[in-house]
Amino acid sequence: MKYIYKAVSREGLGLFIAVSLCTTAVHAVTINQDETIADFPENPDALFIGNGGTGSLIINQGETVASGHTSGQSSGSVLGYSRGDKGTLTIDGGTWYDSVASSNLPGGGGTTTVGGGGDGTLDIKNGGEAYAKFINIGQNDGGTGVVNVDGAGSQLIVNVDPSSGITVGTNGTGTLNITNGGKVISNSSSTLGHGANANGTVNVAGNGSNLTITDGPLNVGGSGTGTLNISTGGTINSNGGGIATSAGSTGNATITGVGSTWDLGTDRTLSIGFNSEDGSLADSTGKLVVADQGRVVAGDGINVAGDGSTIYIGAEEGSPATSAGTLGTPKIDLLNANNALVFNHSDTSGNYLLSAKVSGKGVVKNLSGTTVLTGANTYTGGTTISGGTLQLGDGSTSGTIVGNVLNNSAFVITNPTETTLSGVISGTGSLTQQGDGTTILAFANTYTGKTTINAGALRTDEVDSIASSDEVNINGGVFDLNGNNQRVNRLGGTGGEVQLNGATLTVNNVTAADDSSYAGNIVDGTSEGSLTKTGDGSLTLTGKTGWTGDTHIDGGELVLDGSKGGSQLTSNIIGKDNSALSLRNGATLTGKIDPADVNIDKPSTWNMTGDSVVDDVNLAGTINYAEPTTSPMTAGHTLTANNWHGQDGTLVMNTVLGDDASVTDKLVVNGDTTGNTFMKISNIGGHGAETVEGIELVDVKGLSDGTFTKSGRIVAGAYDYNLVQKGANWYLTSMGDKPPIEPVVPVVPVVPIVPIVPIEPSTELPLTPLEPSKPTTPESGHQGTPVVRPESASYTANLAAANTMFVTRLHDRLGETQYTDALTGEQKVTSLWLRQVGGHNNWKDSSGQLNTQSNRYVVQLGGDLAQWSGDGLQRLHLGAMAGYGNNSSNTHSKVTGYHSKGSVNGYSAGLYATWYENDETYQGTYVDSWAQYGWFNNDVKGQDIQGESYKSSGITASIELGYTHKLGEYTGSQGSLNEWYVQPQAQAIWMGVKADDHRESNGTRVNGEGDGNVQTRLGVRTFLKGHNKIDDGKNRTFQPFVEVNWIHNTNDFGTRMDGESVYQSGARDIGEIKTGVEGQLNNNLNLWGNVGVQVGDKGYNDAAAMVGVKYSF
Repeated sequence: MKYIYKAVSREGLGLFIAVSLCTTAVHAVTINQDETIADFPENPDALFIGNGGTGSLIINQGETVASGHTSGQSSGSVLGYSRGDKGTLTIDGGTWYDSVASSNLPGGGGTTTVGGGGDGTLDIKNGGEAYAKFINIGQNDGGTGVVNVDGAGSQLIVNVDPSSGITVGTNGTGTLNITNGGKVISNSSSTLGHGANANGTVNVAGNGSNLTITDGPLNVGGSGTGTLNISTGGTINSNGGGIATSAGSTGNATITGVGSTWDLGTDRTLSIGFNSEDGSLADSTGKLVVADQGRVVAGDGINVAGDGSTIYIGAEEGSPATSAGTLGTPKIDLLNANNALVFNHSDTSGNYLLSAKVSGKGVVKNLSGTTVLTGANTYTGGTTISGGTLQLGDGSTSGTIVGNVLNNSAFVITNPTETTLSGVISGTGSLTQQGDGTTILAFANTYTGKTTINAGALRTDEVDSIASSDEVNINGGVFDLNGNNQRVNRLGGTGGEVQLNGATLTVNNVTAADDSSYAGNIVDGTSEGSLTKTGDGSLTLTGKTGWTGDTHIDGGELVLDGSKGGSQLTSNIIGKDNSALSLRNGATLTGKIDPADVNIDKPSTWNMTGDSVVDDVNLAGTINYAEPTTSPMTAGHTLTANNWHGQDGTLVMNTVLGDDASVTDKLVVNGDTTGNTFMKISNIGGHGAETVEGIELVDVKGLSDGTFTKSGRIVAGAYDYNLVQKGANWYLTSMGDKPPIEPVVPVVPVVPIVPIVPIEPSTELPLTPLEPSKPTTPESGHQGTPVVRPESASYTANLAAANTMFVTRLHDRLGETQYTDALTGEQKVTSLWLRQVGGHNNWKDSSGQLNTQSNRYVVQLGGDLAQWSGDGLQRLHLGAMAGYGNNSSNTHSKVTGYHSKGSVNGYSAGLYATWYENDETYQGTYVDSWAQYGWFNNDVKGQDIQGESYKSSGITASIELGYTHKLGEYTGSQGSLNEWYVQPQAQAIWMGVKADDHRESNGTRVNGEGDGNVQTRLGVRTFLKGHNKIDDGKNRTFQPFVEVNWIHNTNDFGTRMDGESVYQSGARDIGEIKTGVEGQLNNNLNLWGNVGVQVGDKGYNDAAAMVGVKYSF
């Protein structure tokens, strides 16, 4: 039977499809444009599809159906009325009004039901539209309703009344699918899973797909189970909302995909879960999943309550991580201890940031991905890091947490400000200080992963805050112990700084596999700290080692490596058996050691500040005994070693260089010595003295196979010290070797006298020949003579040269001393003269150990200022002179092989006066005198010691007498006229040049001796005065001469060094022979030149050559 009535749409009529009057169980009706349905009951107020069977209605494009909209009617349309019924309404481009008069005008009071007691389906597609006042999807227990709004332009509008709303799963099961741009609008609150047994699901998927609740919240899980899925760009706008907010309810909301958003409003709250305050009601459980760039906006915060209610960023726990979604909310309150905020996402770049403040009793978990918290979080349920990285702060904004942290992955602090971690960090994960701020560890943590500091500061407020961490790497920033002792394992890293601030840092390297190297700095900070090294492995430090407290090496090896300019440690080392300290690549230790093995490579140094006891020593570098604070020092330091292995390293010791009882530093070796060790000795206030056994420096108890070699000169006063071995020990001695005593020649035995008359043989036996005496080994006591420093001779050579280089005689200065102008008879009034002298000198010192050679050069310039003659025969000259000279000497010790160089250079200025008796035969007496002042610069440079410079100055003066006597004359074969003269001479010279008192850099006081010496000369000069006929009228004469002298010095020049004097030998009495020629070339010009040799005692000799020129005006 078919009922048709003619109407496109008619108010007051109802349409029943698949009712009990139908002849078939299934009835389908399609209303197309201009079709009629007749015999329809009068004034029905609802549309029933699937009421007693299965029915469907399709409203196609351009067709409109209105139902249940007459005023006063209370029944809305039902799809799937009773259990077993199935009703489907398809709005395929058409329009359906149910319980409303138009799209914005309320009509009847009915509620549209999709799935009353049976199965109902409402499909809105291809731009179809449905309008209702209220809609229930899945009305009754057992009923199932599905509403599909699909495609752009397709929409379900439930907003004609302020109270209009949608319930998905009222008491049954309801599903609302909004896809591909479909839209649903509801005025009032909408609930998913309203009743206790209800299940309501909303799926919003696709760009443009939207559910809008204009004036009410969206509740996911009323008293039953609600499920919300927003994906692939779908959006929901609600005025607040909740998930499982009623007693016993369950709610799940999942927002995934780019653009997928649930926006609850800028001033609204999202509530998840329900708490029964008095326990009379069952708690509920809500779950929010925000993933794959999905987003939830709750401008007034998110409250999480109920039993196990959780927010997931990314995937749920137990599922593979996916990309994160975001929460646009200022705060998240985890009200219960079993509420959680869980991060399980795949972002490892650190771009995922949660700025919301997390509070309450719940827990925050990071299962995967890098999560950055920038809120001032106060939740107390603790933090769990099972995977990925949890980061506090993003470098510009700080994030904080309170409570314990269970860390089995990575925990990073990147805060720019101070942060206190007020709970215990446990687990197997790592802790990284990354930001510029300071992170404070308030408790002793138990996590076992790596600790890394890259920036800012990690400060400890509790002892052993990171003792369980298996490795500590510091690449930047500061590890601040803050006065709390800390134990760390395997300290490493490329930079940064450890500030002890009064605490002890213990670094543990358990085995060789745990060796570590740290390139950063370890410093005291505000107060003295210390370092302890434990374990059998090694710790290498290459940065600044700036702590000043003790350093304990309880095991393994501590390596100070100076390759990067660090490891200059000032600390005492306290070691234990089988511990070692190694200095490498220029490292320096200043302190004492007790005890440990010590290894020092070539560029490295140990400055030993006090008595030390060590085990085995391998020395390729330097050990400096601390320089005493007083001079002379009153007590030395002792280094005691079990065994000593020299590797051409150097020991620098301090000694008061004197006799055997001198105070000195020492090395005591209880075991054996091997290899070679150089020894450099600094004299601390010693003046030098003769030794007997010597000053003991090295005491060897075991095998003394090692050698100790003197490095550089060891000098004090006038003495050179040498390092010698006697037995197993090594000594400093100022004495040279004493040669063995020559053996005594054996006595020839007496031959018995043969008796003339036979008599009884004598009972006396012939004398037995004496055994020759063996050479005597030098006694262990006095051995030889003191060894004299070559510098003493250099000082002496300088003083002697300064006093003698400007000494002149009359003929040295004026050449031919008497002449008259041959043409006019006029005696010359004034003259200018110049002489130059070069000489070489050799002598030995008073000890016989030093040979000195010197070379000198002198230039003097002078001239007569005035002449007087009272009777025409006598003549008095007055003149001035000035000069420059230098002398260079080289002294060699035949005992030690050392040499020394001396040099002196200076100037002189003075006056001279000469009187000539000058009778007409050119014979008679002359008297010459002069005085001059000299000032000099002096230098002495001994081998392997610092050079010395000083000044000297003083006056020298002379008086000389001579008499010229003509012995005869003869005429040569060529008509030359020759006159022979003899001239005895006597001269006395006072030498008053003194050297300034001088203290050498090694402390030796140097004084010159011999100034005030009076040098006398007695001699005779013989010369020929010749004139050749070819020179007639040319005023040209020549005087070859020979001169011999005896020279006597009243004082020996010498040097006193710390009270010990060394003198020049062989110069007290000197013989001299000199020969040369003097001549007048013309009226004005005289030339002269000579060579001379002086010979004294003990190898003294001097050779000199001079040339002079004088021009008379």
